[in-house]
Amino acid sequence: MKTLIIAVNSTYNHTNLAVRYIERYFNCNFVCSEENNISVMEFTINDDRDKVLAELSRVNTGIYAFSCYIWNIRYILALASDLKKLIPDSVIILGGPEVSYENESFFDANPQIDFLIRGPGEQTLAEIIMNGLSAKGRIIDGKPVRLNDKPFPYSMDHALDKNKQYYYETAAGCPFACSYCLSGNDRRTDPLDIIRVKEELDFFIKSGVPVVKLVDRTFNYEDRRACEIWLFLIQRKKEIPFDTVFHFEISADLLSERAFEVLKAAPEGLFRFECGVQSVNREVLSNVKRYSD
Repeated sequence: MKTLIIAVNSTYNHTNLAVRYIERYFNCNFVCSEENNISVMEFTINDDRDKVLAELSRVNTGIYAFSCYIWNIRYILALASDLKKLIPDSVIILGGPEVSYENESFFDANPQIDFLIRGPGEQTLAEIIMNGLSAKGRIIDGKPVRLNDKPFPYSMDHALDKNKQYYYETAAGCPFACSYCLSGNDRRTDPLDIIRVKEELDFFIKSGVPVVKLVDRTFNYEDRRACEIWLFLIQRKKEIPFDTVFHFEISADLLSERAFEVLKAAPEGLFRFECGVQSVNREVLSNVKRYSD
């Protein structure tokens, strides 16, 4: 089935990692044809909805699949409602973290939506494209795909837009179990092969993009691995001066003496760290199972 995946970003310079994973996974694992293919369109929440609707309606496709987050869900639901009125026989699927825990009552409140994919979408949406939608219910549980089995979400054959920031992950999941976060539900991590990590980070460097934001939930959960990646980037900066900034989400209390020694050698401006100090109240931290110092 012809499928269009729609990303609605918060600002013009953001990119959507999830839709790229899905598109690349399909194109690398299945044979595209006139009848079975996948394409991507990206917009922002600041775009005029009527203009976006006009663009979507011009696409000759059977399925419209939206990537849903907290910042775009209201926009997407309104857009999907208009789209269903304009093209009643279209199939509208929602996926992403903002709808992964919905139940059947969601369809009562949003009759314009035909299906939800809960959880990972790469393999599941590919099967829908190749085999069609079955009558197993309107909520489809996604099939997990290991990070090492996913292709690099950006094509190394095409230049990246130097006006945008790009998202990347070296490990999926999280070993911690903070109760407000979806990533630590099973307390497992899924690390990407370190050789691939270095090759793919090098691609961003050579592409000259301004910011690469790593979405690893706790980048330094494993000290040795974090230090190896930081050392690689520091060395590359010495070999070929570049302006790309790498942004990491870390737990500051996990930084080791080894990590401090490595980071002392980092040139100014190479790294940005986001340290989520959710609270300094011990009782609060205990209640939400965030065991940090």
